[in-house]
Amino acid sequence: MSNSKAQVEQAFVDDWNSPEAIKAWWATPEQSFFHRAHCFFTEPIPRFHGFVGSRTQLRAVFKKHQEAGTASVTIGALDVITSHVMADLKYETIYVSGAACSLTDTPTLEFGADMADYTYDTVPRKVAQLHRSQVLHARINNFLKYKKDPRATDIDYMVPLIADADTGHGNATANMKVAKLFVEAGAAAIHLDDQVPGTKKTGAKTAGRVLVPVSELVNRLLALKFQFDVMGSECLIIQRTDAETAGYITSTIDPRDRPYILGSTNPTLSDSLVSAIADAATSPNATDASCGDAEDAWVASASLLTLDETVQKAATPKLYGAYLEKSKDKTVAQASRIAKELGIDFFWDCEASRSREGWYRYRGNIDSAIMRSVACDKYADVLWTRTPATVVADLEKYATEIKKQCGPTKWLGYNLAMDVKGTDEEIKTFTAKLGKMGYVWQFLPLAGMSALAVGVERGARAIRDEGILGLMKEVYAPGKQADVSVLGVTWKGGDLSDATVAATTLRASLS
Repeated sequence: MSNSKAQVEQAFVDDWNSPEAIKAWWATPEQSFFHRAHCFFTEPIPRFHGFVGSRTQLRAVFKKHQEAGTASVTIGALDVITSHVMADLKYETIYVSGAACSLTDTPTLEFGADMADYTYDTVPRKVAQLHRSQVLHARINNFLKYKKDPRATDIDYMVPLIADADTGHGNATANMKVAKLFVEAGAAAIHLDDQVPGTKKTGAKTAGRVLVPVSELVNRLLALKFQFDVMGSECLIIQRTDAETAGYITSTIDPRDRPYILGSTNPTLSDSLVSAIADAATSPNATDASCGDAEDAWVASASLLTLDETVQKAATPKLYGAYLEKSKDKTVAQASRIAKELGIDFFWDCEASRSREGWYRYRGNIDSAIMRSVACDKYADVLWTRTPATVVADLEKYATEIKKQCGPTKWLGYNLAMDVKGTDEEIKTFTAKLGKMGYVWQFLPLAGMSALAVGVERGARAIRDEGILGLMKEVYAPGKQADVSVLGVTWKGGDLSDATVAATTLRASLS
């Protein structure tokens, strides 16, 4: 189906690059009566169209790297200048970061840290801006190619855009509307995570990352795919899990989450976690630190364990084996009843450890991340676990288990960070090392923004200190040496604009 779709799209592109096909179209009954000022301009028509690449291009990129054991490494683009430079440098993908948009470009003009509280058209609007710029420069280059102008290049300006859809921003209909906006904007792929919308917090002890059940994550991915199918889109889906850094989950309803849901095993605790924190908060000398200390003290005394760990400690090996067999694919509530029915005497209370928002305690780790990604195998093209730090052993384990349970050709993604340890050579080759593990797409979300800041600072400082000479020395001279196309007049597209005016006015003025 994918190949067929690609063939249809390629046929469309071929037609638009064929003057004969255009003439045949204009000769149809529906089109022949139109008086076109540019009808004598049939030959150059293709150069105005500009090839809009399909999402199948991105599939080819990932497939190539999977087979070669390499990776497409990219950065986030903040504006059209960055994306154009990345195309010149032949990047294979461009990332569009929600965090970067939150900091610099939201429809409401309210900027700040990435709490994902921006309107859900924020990132699609940035994708649309970058994509339309890509189309323009593809048209400019096609125009130069048609003229056999030596300024034409072999650069493909339609670099696939991979964008941040965060949590999907709501329920199934919201997920679908967000997906629709991304397709219309020109995204080649979007990633979606398993956090709860509206719960992103930074540095709050009582509110770590909050997950939705596995079933809800799958439903989100299904909503995306349904919308893509309705639109006939080949847009790729990247599943992200934040399970490694999670501290809570909204519900215990999914059996797959049971091995990671925590409960108190101390029957002597008279208060719940919420009560303990409330008591600390209402004391005369209450501070954030004292409330945090109260939480830490409660957690330490509660001896938090999973249900299965608790039952294992209380049962004989034989009885525990019977419990595991009978409780397979059961929720914590169902499994707890089964343990009681088997005569196992234990105390375990996941209700006591709930947060004031009602969330359940969750043990986030690499195993829970693997479980969630495996559950999403049939609902996503690429699997990705967001890690709190670069731990090679965890990345190796994740890749090994995904290949084992999902197949050796499953594509993996990874967000690179600045905490990679080692020699310069080891850090330089780190992405290649991950590529061999199967991480075909690797990205530095805010690297483009950082590079832009450093470049502007360098130029602005030179101009402040040396005026025009500073501009010539620190901007234009190194820019020309590096052949930065944005510094030239071709990038502005004046030739294409002049030809467009000629095509729409010359014949009309003679009629």
